[in-house]
Order: sequence, then structure tokens, then C-alpha cells
Amino acid sequence: MNPISNKKRKIALYFSLFTSTKLSTGIILFSLLLSCSPTESVFKDQKLTLQADAGVTEAWLTLSAEPLKANAVYTVKRDTSLIFKGKLNKNDTLLYDSGLKPNENYKYTAYAELNGERSPAVSAEIVTMDTTGHDFSWTTYEFGGQGGSSAFYDVAIIDENDIWAVGEIYTDSGKYNAAHWNGEKWKLNKLDWDGIVSRLTCVFAFSSEDVWFGVTNLIHWNGVTFEKNWNPVLDEFYDKTVNKMWGTSSEDLYIVGNSGLIAHYNGHSWTKIESGTDFPINDIYGLIDNPDYIFLTAGDTFKPEQGMLLKLNLNKVSILTWDNTKPTQSVYITNSYKYYVAGYYLYTNISNQWIKVENSIPSFCNLIRGDGLNNIFAACDNFKIAHYNGISWETINFNKIGILNSIKVKNNNIAACGYDSRKAYIILGKN
Repeated sequence: MNPISNKKRKIALYFSLFTSTKLSTGIILFSLLLSCSPTESVFKDQKLTLQADAGVTEAWLTLSAEPLKANAVYTVKRDTSLIFKGKLNKNDTLLYDSGLKPNENYKYTAYAELNGERSPAVSAEIVTMDTTGHDFSWTTYEFGGQGGSSAFYDVAIIDENDIWAVGEIYTDSGKYNAAHWNGEKWKLNKLDWDGIVSRLTCVFAFSSEDVWFGVTNLIHWNGVTFEKNWNPVLDEFYDKTVNKMWGTSSEDLYIVGNSGLIAHYNGHSWTKIESGTDFPINDIYGLIDNPDYIFLTAGDTFKPEQGMLLKLNLNKVSILTWDNTKPTQSVYITNSYKYYVAGYYLYTNISNQWIKVENSIPSFCNLIRGDGLNNIFAACDNFKIAHYNGISWETINFNKIGILNSIKVKNNNIAACGYDSRKAYIILGKN
């Protein structure tokens, strides 16, 4: 046999064996890959979301997990700072973050971890609100003082050229109970009920053609005439004085008053709401876009240990957890997470915790109102106004001996009203 031919046959045999072995191994490996599917993620069926709402130096975060992984550890960070890390006991969890800077951008990130696996991260970005200024220009107007002591009890702003104030004003030409500002001057009005011009204690305006006035009866301005609006609920109360009004429209209007008075108007008829107390209901305020947040204050200002804080939802009243040794004259809500209660002291509720705000109001607060977290005003005794700009409180002193009963703010326009021992006053401010 030819030695060269024999060598070629051996090489061909080796190549055949090598090729056959490699092909078999490849088939086995491919079969193993087909028979083994990847491990499914433990977070495959979970939807994780993060929502952030900004204040001036704070933010509220809503972390939602559906369905909730009971043993998972959830982490929330602000940029690189850890805000929260732990297990959740409900699908929606509210977190509070403070110590932020005004007018700054922040990014929050959240994710979950379980069995060594991390879920995809979700994020939310905010820009904190800026502060407002403490600098205002003020103009003071005096009314009455002839034939009796005059006073204004409440004020309402529609715009800078349309403002109402109510009370009792005695002049040489008789008694008046309302004043209207048209942008240039004030005009005194006599809003009568069957010929009687009674004092008016409250006013609430939805528009220039939709304004409500009240004391023991209600009068509605429709843009053309003053209409009497008889409320049979008031006749059930011995002291039927209406102290404040609030609502989203004239088809959804609330009044509160003495002897535990609460009533609701649907545009056609009035319904009595059981308050559960005989104390005077001093104030009512809510969020237009959230009917779950309507709050009321009740109590006798001469008995501050009897203060109450009430919540109204679907025309049902509940008493909130509150230290009833604190007076509750007025309430103001900035958003769904933060609200203020004022009287002898000012308290704020942040994430269901009550905190006394030191060095805020200079004296007893009769009404607290604002137009956001960074622009809040309190009308106080001794003719003083307290202003919060988002970081600090400052007192404006008008150097009179008297009381400011009410204050409202809208689009950088401020209106306050009150009285001294003889005259009624309205103070207009611009920011």
C-alpha cells in the first residue's frame, strides 16, 4: 500500500470523528437551551409609580405599588439622598420630604428589591415654589362713626376693581350694611330684608354677578338685583347668626353659624347638616377640587378649652383628633396635605401631625386665608396682619387699637376689614 494514501485515509477518519463529535455536542447544548426558559421576574406583575407635589421647602411623595409585594424593600431617593427605605403596609404610601430650597429642581427615584432582584426604577421631578415678598403697599379707608359704632365683619375679592365688605356702618345719612369697591371709590349700600337694614356678618363671592350676603337671612346679588333667599333651616336655631360661607358654586354652598349651625344649598333648597355640637361654628374652608377636604372650626372664643375641629364629607360631620384645650377660630387649607388652624395660636398639620407654629401670629387670629403655600395672611386683633411667604412669618402693624375680623387675597390683591371703638375700616394691599 502506498504510504501517502494510508496517511490521507487516517487524516480523513480523524476529521470525520472530530466533526461528528462537535456537531453532537452543539445539538445537545442547543437542546438544553431550548428546554430551559429564563426565570421570570418577581416584579413582572407589579406596577410601581411615584408622584411628587412640591411646596416651597417641602414635597409630598405618593409611592404606589400594585400589587404590593409584602416582603419587598422599597427605596426612595431624592437625587442621591435617601428619603425612605423599608417595607410598605398599603398600596399607596404618602412620604414627606423637607429641608428643600425654594425654586430648585429635584428628582426623586423609587424602586423595590426582593430575593436579590431589583425592580425597574420609576422617577418624578419637581420644581419647588419660590417665596413671595413681605413688601406691600397699603391704603386704609375709614367709614361711619356718626350715630353709632361702626364695624366691618367680612370681605370678599372678585378682582382689584370689584370688592365687597359687610358689617354695620352708621353715618349722618343713616345705617348701611355693605360697601362696594369699583376700583376707584367705595359706595355704601343698604341691603334690606322687608325694609329692615340689619348688620351683615359674612359675604362670599363666586363672580361679579354671583355674590352672597348673610346674617340671620341670606341675600343674593345676581348682577342685576339683590334677591332674598329664605333658608328654613335657620328657623330651627335659637341663635341663627351665620358666621361664614364657603362653596364651589351657588349650587354647592355651605353656611355655618352659632348653635352648631351647618346647612347646604344645592341651588334649589337648603338642607340641615347635623354638626354634633352646640358650639358656634366659626369658620369653614375646603378645596375646590377635592370634596374630601372641607374643614370647620367650632368653639367659644371665651372658652378656648372647648375648641373643636370638624371635617365634612358627603354632608356627614366627623370630629377630628385635636387637643380641645386649643382654640379653633379659623381654618385654611393649602393642599390635601397641609392645613392651618388658628385662634390664640397657630397650628399646622403636616402628614397628620400637629405642630405649633412659633413666632407666627402676633395676637388672636380671627381669620386665616391665602392663595397658596407661599402666600398666607392672618387677620388679628390689635389691627395686625401676619404674612407667611413660604419660609417666614412677618407682622404688619397698623398702629390702631381695634380688631381686624377678616382678610382675603386674590391675584396679589389683599383686602382686610375690621373696626375700632367708633369707626369701621377696610385696608387694601398690593404685593
